[in-house]
Amino acid sequence: MSSLDIIIILIYFCVLVYIGHRAGAGSKTQDDYFTGGRSLSWFPIGISIIATWTSAAAFISAPGWVYQDGLRAYIIILNIPLVMLICSGIFIPFIYNLKIISVYQYLETRFGGIARLFVAIGFLFTSIMLIGVMVLVPSLVLNALTGLSNLTISSVILVLAVIYTVMGGIKAVIWTDVSQMAILWFGGMVVFIVAIAGTDSSFMQGVELVRAAGKLQSLDFSWGFLINNGVWVSILGYGFLHMQYFAADQSQVQRIFTARTMKDVKYSFWFSGLLLNTTFFIFCTLGLILFVFYQGREFPDSNTIMIDFIINNVPIGIFGIIVSAIFAASMAAIDSLLNSMTTVYVKDIHERWILKDSGATTSMFTTRFITLAFGIFTAIFVYFMGDDPKSPLVQLMGEYTSYLTGAMFGVFMMAMFTQKTNEIGICLGFVAGIVVVAFMDFTYNFDWGWKSPLGLIVTCVVAYAVSSVTGWEKKDIFQYTFAGQRKQLIAEGRIKEDGVYILPGKFEKRSYVLLGFFLFQFLFLYYIAS
Repeated sequence: MSSLDIIIILIYFCVLVYIGHRAGAGSKTQDDYFTGGRSLSWFPIGISIIATWTSAAAFISAPGWVYQDGLRAYIIILNIPLVMLICSGIFIPFIYNLKIISVYQYLETRFGGIARLFVAIGFLFTSIMLIGVMVLVPSLVLNALTGLSNLTISSVILVLAVIYTVMGGIKAVIWTDVSQMAILWFGGMVVFIVAIAGTDSSFMQGVELVRAAGKLQSLDFSWGFLINNGVWVSILGYGFLHMQYFAADQSQVQRIFTARTMKDVKYSFWFSGLLLNTTFFIFCTLGLILFVFYQGREFPDSNTIMIDFIINNVPIGIFGIIVSAIFAASMAAIDSLLNSMTTVYVKDIHERWILKDSGATTSMFTTRFITLAFGIFTAIFVYFMGDDPKSPLVQLMGEYTSYLTGAMFGVFMMAMFTQKTNEIGICLGFVAGIVVVAFMDFTYNFDWGWKSPLGLIVTCVVAYAVSSVTGWEKKDIFQYTFAGQRKQLIAEGRIKEDGVYILPGKFEKRSYVLLGFFLFQFLFLYYIAS
């Protein structure tokens, strides 16, 4: 790595910390730290949603995944526009109207403290696993360049993410996400230009090469639990995983709590529902370009392809920009998770079980210290998780989290859409959902995408069955259900505000653009493969 590249990377780090400091300068209270004073518009929230999902894993792993498996890799997110449409019309208005800080606070209102604790701990586990994978990506790149240990590299990444997250909370996270996505898009554009300039083939020759290798074939409508990245597992399997992520996962839902109005919430979801898939498809297209660049050369695993290209083909100066983009994508996801983990621990565990009924709120000093502690803990986790993944990292993240996501989403589904479920039932259902998924995964061979719907179904069935045996809810909980909130808002005449529905279950005409985009993807993928 040249001196110029190092200077560029250091400048990026300094700018990032400065942006975090400026964005979070007004964070004086817990509400400021966790919700940004509910003052943000739809644009930065939408970009932050994209940044959190994308991460460096998509930037590095997606092109390599497509290089090896073709555009079937794209099918993993084919469902997102449809998921965003459903979430923006049903789940997100319901959650936003509750005016809470942690989404798991709702579970105590609906069931009780133990149910809230179970799901909060589940979120912390999945977040730590996700951070481990997200830190691993830049670690792989820099390890190949410098020979530094993964622990050293991951510590630098986490220290930087912790610094500006501690300083400014969620507002700093969102605004640094905006700058980081800008750098990631610029870095991706540079890689595109360098890769295209380095190919000896014409455009049509390149198309024929990837077509002959079967890289443009993506739509598989056949049915089966062993089919990887098929259309049905994308819609019914990965779709439930993404629905849980965008509707009931604190790392994403916390963003909607920062919005000024419901209009900003919905616009952020519509915007990110279109741009997220577009960004991922561009990264997938880069994989096809690299296939032409390398003339189909074989690599030991998909994660090394982009690394090899960056190390051996990107010129000095530009190399520093690319590495900064990788850091940017990685930290854009890590900072969000660190802030959300802090929120969940403070609101759902520390204040609920340690401070208990004292009525005291956690001080800003303690809140920031907890963020720091999570950063240290995840660095230790990264050290022990290993540093040689063979699966594409985007797929790896889904596999790691899918053991819990179905069960977690099942808890929210039962909370929102049923009244006849008690705390004993939902807790046993949650545990059963996780245990059955783990047992089935180790016993039978099926695609990991089916774990989420399996966990969801088991959780709901067991929760309802146990509740029916132990006795239905005795307290008045109708107002905390989907139907109850709708009835209350209709009675108050509060259907719309600022031209959008605040009533959950209603869809704006403009939101159907997401449905159109969802269907367009099928036509486009069919066309380029024919």
